[in-house]
Formats: sequence, C-alpha cells, structure tokens
Amino acid sequence: MPVEAIFSEVLLSEVQEFISVLYGALLRFYMPVVDFEELEELTEDLVELVTSLTINKTLSPWLLKLCRLSAREDEAMLGKMMKQFGDLLPEQVGVSEYFTLNSSSMLVRILKEVTKQARAQLEEPSVIEAGVTRASLSIPQADSFLDADQVDSSPRLSLEFD
Repeated sequence: MPVEAIFSEVLLSEVQEFISVLYGALLRFYMPVVDFEELEELTEDLVELVTSLTINKTLSPWLLKLCRLSAREDEAMLGKMMKQFGDLLPEQVGVSEYFTLNSSSMLVRILKEVTKQARAQLEEPSVIEAGVTRASLSIPQADSFLDADQVDSSPRLSLEFD
C-alpha cells in the first residue's frame, strides 16, 4: 500500500475518532437530564448532528480526496475489471433471470403477460356506473415500458355516455 494511502487512512480514522469523542461528550451532557431510553431513540439524530458539525463545507472536499487516496488501488482494480468484464451479461455470470431487467428477464416476461391480460380485460365492454356504456383504456405495449421515448403522453381513459 502506498504511503499516501496509509496516511489518508490514518487521517480518516482520526476524524472518525474525533466524531466518536464528540458524540460521547454529547451523551454525557444529556445523560443527567434525558432518560436513557430517549437517548437511545435519539442516537441516529445525535450522530448525524455531530457528524454534520464536524464534516462541513470546508472539510468535506478534503475528506473525499483522502477517501480517494486510500481507495486508489481498489479504484484502479475496479476500472480494469470493468473493462475486462463490462461486456458480460448478468446471465453469463450466474445472475438469476429474476434479478435482471433486460429482455430475457423473468420480470419483463411477467410484465408483458400481465399487460396482455389487463388489455384483454379492458377491451371487453363493461358497465362501470349508471349512464356509462363502455370504458376503454389504452395501455402502451409492455416493450414501451422499457423505452420511455416510445410512450406517448395522450390521455389514456375515454368514456362514452348514453
């Protein structure tokens, strides 16, 4: 590990330690006047308060730079792996079809089937309320859900009255 990465990790851990010390001091300040159960409920809020007071507009860019320094090797390795494996499809590396959103996805097939069933039901004439003889709903094709440019913005519901 490069020296600058080691130093950046040390500095980041010092900032974490400082936030922990401030949080502890804040707890000791509130303990005499606030019940322990209430303090436990406020834990997340108190940590957020101490962190936001510590990591402000001036310090946050420097901390981000330190994080990038400490993760430089990992970032370079990730870049190489993305170039090497970027063209692979999820199915080629064993990802189940239930967890993908491409054309072979089980979710897309289910969406197409549900859309087809809904369209069939909506195309049947039906009486919804008194005076309404037919209601039709224009549903875009399931494929158009995948490409927002293909979906038109025309009104979808039209009712015909007696």
